[in-house]
Amino acid sequence: MTLLSFDWALVIEKLILIVIIVLTTLLITLYTTFGERKVAAILQDRPGPNRAGPFGLLQPLADGLKLIMKEEIIPTRANMEVQDWACQFQGRMLNYLVESYG
Repeated sequence: MTLLSFDWALVIEKLILIVIIVLTTLLITLYTTFGERKVAAILQDRPGPNRAGPFGLLQPLADGLKLIMKEEIIPTRANMEVQDWACQFQGRMLNYLVESYG
């Protein structure tokens, strides 16, 4: 094996593992949220997420689709310089808090 040659089997294997891990994590997150909603519905004595699919099992997918399809609203008179600065400041503060107290 030379310096610039690739072991394509290893690369494909790792990509498949990455896809499996990401999809598993996504499914766990989706259905943990579904379970949380069901429990909250029981505690609040109201119907839970049962509008999408059988027994509401497709509700997490509907929520994800809704989140993806949301439009970003930018006011017409917005100062984009301030907007960019605010986003950078927020990211830096979050980073500072995690590194300092995490």
